[in-house]
Amino acid sequence: MYNGQTLLPYQFEGRDFLVAPNSGNPAKNHKYLAWHPGTGKSCIVSAALVDCGVHTLLLVCPVRIKRTWAKHLVNWGVVGSADDIYIVETMNDKIPAKRVIIVSFELLLSQVVRKQLEQRLYDAVVVDEAHKARTITSQRSNILFGKNALVGNGRLKWLLSGTPFPNGTAAEAYTAIASLYPECIGRVDYETFLLRYCGAFTTFNGYGTELHLGTDNNIDVLKEQFKDFFSFKTLEEVAKDLPPIIEKQIYINIGQLGANEHDTPLPTLARLIGEAKAPQVREYIWDWLAQNDGRLLTFAYHRSVIQELTAADYSLPIYGGMSANTRDMFIHLWKTDQRYRNLVLQINAAGEAIDGLQHYANHILIAEPDWTPGVGNQAIGRLYRIGQTKPVYVTTIVADNTLDETKIYKYNKKQGIIDRYFENENVDTYNNTRDNMTSAFTLTEQQVDRVIDLFERLVDLVENNGGEEKPKQTRQRKAKNGDAQTLPVQTPPAPSAPDAAVGAVAVIQPMPTDLPTSFTQVIEAAKAAKARITAQYKAAHGTDDATAEAKAIEILSASVIKKNGFNALPEAETADPQKWLLLMQGLASKQYVPTQANNNQLAGVGF
Repeated sequence: MYNGQTLLPYQFEGRDFLVAPNSGNPAKNHKYLAWHPGTGKSCIVSAALVDCGVHTLLLVCPVRIKRTWAKHLVNWGVVGSADDIYIVETMNDKIPAKRVIIVSFELLLSQVVRKQLEQRLYDAVVVDEAHKARTITSQRSNILFGKNALVGNGRLKWLLSGTPFPNGTAAEAYTAIASLYPECIGRVDYETFLLRYCGAFTTFNGYGTELHLGTDNNIDVLKEQFKDFFSFKTLEEVAKDLPPIIEKQIYINIGQLGANEHDTPLPTLARLIGEAKAPQVREYIWDWLAQNDGRLLTFAYHRSVIQELTAADYSLPIYGGMSANTRDMFIHLWKTDQRYRNLVLQINAAGEAIDGLQHYANHILIAEPDWTPGVGNQAIGRLYRIGQTKPVYVTTIVADNTLDETKIYKYNKKQGIIDRYFENENVDTYNNTRDNMTSAFTLTEQQVDRVIDLFERLVDLVENNGGEEKPKQTRQRKAKNGDAQTLPVQTPPAPSAPDAAVGAVAVIQPMPTDLPTSFTQVIEAAKAAKARITAQYKAAHGTDDATAEAKAIEILSASVIKKNGFNALPEAETADPQKWLLLMQGLASKQYVPTQANNNQLAGVGF
């Protein structure tokens, strides 16, 4: 018992993990508790602090949960009373000599605050939502994990996050690993780590080599090396009787945005789409409340969208910058007053660190989907957590044929990588580095899919000018409750930067006599794309076959170059079918070196 509190049976495993020293280096107790949202990490940490006899503590966390942490530490007996705790509130605070100091990430940027914290030593330094310091070049990462790392002032160094890799790559934890437990990765530098574990590859950009992040590979090897530092645990593992999550997507038509989707900056485009969706989302909320007696949690990103959704009397907003008192009042009204049954939360400001909502609702509406599984999982985790007794229904409103569909595609792709870190079973890993390519013309399935998807998208843009709606394909996705759901298969637009899922291909080798199936697929896709546009151009302009074919090559080449950041090729290059095919193959590999030697190697593989 901890001051009258007790852990749930599964939480003792987390406590034991934190209390024990690192087996690879018994002089250390540096740990990363990466348990899903809702598993009770704050309770586990509080119990571990008591068992370790911690007297002085520095706790870094998001601003909105500083007071929640203070209550936890008192309730679990880490300190005798709230008088033992000081919560840093401003950038000029003079911090007294208290047993526990609680500070937000934002206030660490204050030199006044930081210097005072750096002058003290602590029995333990705990960083909650540690993924917020994941960017290797960010100021908060350097403060916490850099050369004069603040976490270095603690004897015990514990990191917490339910989403340690928000974007689906272990690269996001490198700063923490390199600072706290570099032994587990062989003390390698950042570039070596990316090349070895994150599918990174280099290309020559005309001035030097450029490093691109790929898809995490060697995941099983990395998990084995991590096990002395990381503890991964899903909510489904620890709470086997927890009801399922049931997800669905509702597609709506928002018509013309009045902005060119391909020329508008992504943040602006996302806001315009959200605002265009808002009236239909608000109508959906009204219908849902009319048909159901329960309460609804709605998540949106943009303040303008939140204002539109809360214009009606039955909805209350929670957004960044709102005072703690106002936020708490609105949450209380949502819980207790039948007039306010819809709570609209800004997903990046209120999608985490709010507990207790699971006792009042089991329906979530995502008005604006996010790119990042870490953000989405934290939002869903407001209801899908210990204490939930009903299935959690998650509905996402998707604007058809817009950036929304790309977000869904990217989200699912990243989530697949994250799931592999949290799963217990050994799974086959995929290595997409240059060393594992048997030849320049052996492409991976991901590369082939990407090329074919791009061909289809380019042809659709040229033929239909983006206006004709095509029937959606479907695929089977296993829902979290074990049932199969039919969901749309989305094809993402070609990114302007190298795609994270595509590896590099080795230096061009002589053409093999029997082409691998994967390269044959690329050739066939290239032929089909060129033939369709050739016929369409000839019919529209009445040109001869040779002129139409040359124009088709020019159209597709120019589109591919523009979409993928290639430098413009000389006209002679774009008019050469053999070299255009090489460009298509280079598209998958993210490299293209137009030379006569390369052209000769493709002799005989024409259109």
